[in-house]
Amino acid sequence: MITRVTEQMKYFLMTENLFKVQNKNGRLMEQMASQKRINRPSDDPLGTNTVMDLRTMRASLESYGRNIENAKAWLSVTESKLSSAADILLAAKELSLSQSSATASEASRKSAAATVSSTIDALRALANSKFGGRYLFAGSCPDADPFTAVPGAASIGAAEPSAANVFDGDAVTSGTYTADRNKTYAVRIVTGGALAAATYQVSSDGGKTWGAVKAGLVGDVAIGDGVNIRFEETGTEQLTSGDLFSLQALTAGYCRGNGDEPAVEIGKGNTFRYGISGESVFTDRDSGNVDVFTVLDNLKTALESNDATGIASQIDLLQGGYDQIVRSVSRCGSRVEILETAQNNYSALDLQLTELMSNAEDTDVSQLLIEYNSHEIALEACYSMAAQIGNNSIIQFLK
Repeated sequence: MITRVTEQMKYFLMTENLFKVQNKNGRLMEQMASQKRINRPSDDPLGTNTVMDLRTMRASLESYGRNIENAKAWLSVTESKLSSAADILLAAKELSLSQSSATASEASRKSAAATVSSTIDALRALANSKFGGRYLFAGSCPDADPFTAVPGAASIGAAEPSAANVFDGDAVTSGTYTADRNKTYAVRIVTGGALAAATYQVSSDGGKTWGAVKAGLVGDVAIGDGVNIRFEETGTEQLTSGDLFSLQALTAGYCRGNGDEPAVEIGKGNTFRYGISGESVFTDRDSGNVDVFTVLDNLKTALESNDATGIASQIDLLQGGYDQIVRSVSRCGSRVEILETAQNNYSALDLQLTELMSNAEDTDVSQLLIEYNSHEIALEACYSMAAQIGNNSIIQFLK
């Protein structure tokens, strides 16, 4: 079978090939302008997936890097405040040494008592320091100064419902707090319904970990350490799965914060606790052995009473408080080292990811120029051929 090549077919093939060469030439010009081999997913679908994965990894590294920088800044301020606090306690120890001697007089001790009063105020200001609008030593209690001017009694705070709760009744707390540390309790409803049928879980660390599921919320429900909570259905909505209630329980003393340390994610599944607990620094709770505000208050009382024995009894305690704060300063330094090591590792990994991305999406400019010049010659030839074919007519064939 003989196929006849018509003029229409010739023109169609000519224009199709011309468009192909023009499109290729346009893509080469785009690559030369962006210096990237992949400018849209259709350029290389597999390569695009690789580049997107690498960009996601780099974005994660950038997020971790910001977390590390923020944590380092927090630790830097914390270390500065603690160093100042250590200096204050050292000065108080020197003062107690001088005023416990037989050469000290009642007048000098009363004058020293006024100095200790100022010392207490200065130390409390440091203990209540903020950074970025957050208390450095409050743990997870951000609403009030973590250290008060006078010691408070043990107390159980009101139950605070979550904003997302459905239950519109009351949650009332009661009891006598018996623990030796400040804690944040949480009660989470697992299965909703009537009080007798509802199930719940209790957390004593603000919701980080949860106890076993229990049933029955009728009357006063003991949630631990002498703390009770009672639910009263005063509205129309019953307890619903996911309803959450939290409360603060405080021991007697100056500290109104808790021992929680702020944490941040510095890697996938790597949560790093960068803060220093106010309880461990200034109290005899957690890892602390000396309540420095109690010691200073006792020193002030002894000075005002001209009690040389009482003054002398505070010297070793002041040294212990000083050592306690210095250990916390060292903890700041060691945590900064950990963060810097992670930061350096991420910097090296970021360079590797950048190189992989470059290999995947960047173009070889010299090779691209050679290819562009070749296609430019082909494009000019196509234009010339098209012009010649366009000039063909039946008149030329009749000549």
